Amino acid sequence: RGFLAGSLLPHMDAAERAVYPRLESALSDVNALAPLRREHEEARRLVAELGRLCDAHKDGLYRRGEALALRRVLYRIHAIVRVHLDEEEMLAALLAHSIDPDEAASVAADLAHAVSVPL
Repeated sequence: RGFLAGSLLPHMDAAERAVYPRLESALSDVNALAPLRREHEEARRLVAELGRLCDAHKDGLYRRGEALALRRVLYRIHAIVRVHLDEEEMLAALLAHSIDPDEAASVAADLAHAVSVPL
């Protein structure tokens, strides 16, 4: 949970600020990354749900219903993040080929500045 809230979510926020606008500009479509933004929102919602489930749990073993709820949330987070990262990787390659090296360095610097723990 610490990694998700402390590293993954800030990385998503930084990507939305530093990379997504440049990608949309390169694609000449301000809505091109709407599906990825929706995936970010769903990941945020699931991380919050994970936090609620963990906070509600009392000491000792998880009951069957609690364990199933946790498993469901964790599998959903995994599925979204796995596919999402593949999509972002393809788009990053597109961005790398569509902007000049100085602009690419600027994007990298924006991400580095916005995220203190690299993924």
